[in-house]
Amino acid sequence: MFMVHDGAGGKSRKGETIFADGVRYIMVNDKWSRSRISVEETRQQEKEDQKNAKSHSCHYLRDETVNGETAAVYSVQTEIESAKSESKVWVSKGKGLILRQEVDLDTGDSDAKDRDHMSIRYEYTNVHAPQI
Repeated sequence: MFMVHDGAGGKSRKGETIFADGVRYIMVNDKWSRSRISVEETRQQEKEDQKNAKSHSCHYLRDETVNGETAAVYSVQTEIESAKSESKVWVSKGKGLILRQEVDLDTGDSDAKDRDHMSIRYEYTNVHAPQI
């Protein structure tokens, strides 16, 4: 997973995450480290967040091509206690895997500086645990 995060104050950060053999590896400042949170714990937290959301909706928008693959594009809105997010998600029609995601996150302050944007690209081939 490759991410560009444009955060509050105009700061932009790039990051990578690799999921391999049930472990999540995260690159921070060009250095790989093993996450303290397992892949399963991440899944469970996502389920819990969705269950506790004030609101959550998802609907189909259209089909588009991403890197030569036909993808269904969905609009997703979620509101939790501390934030709201609006996303577009591109899901491969052939493989059912997420190919791309654009996320806008609002932390609740009306000031635009508290809004974050993340662009995420997913790859599923030639993925290996990094050397730590």
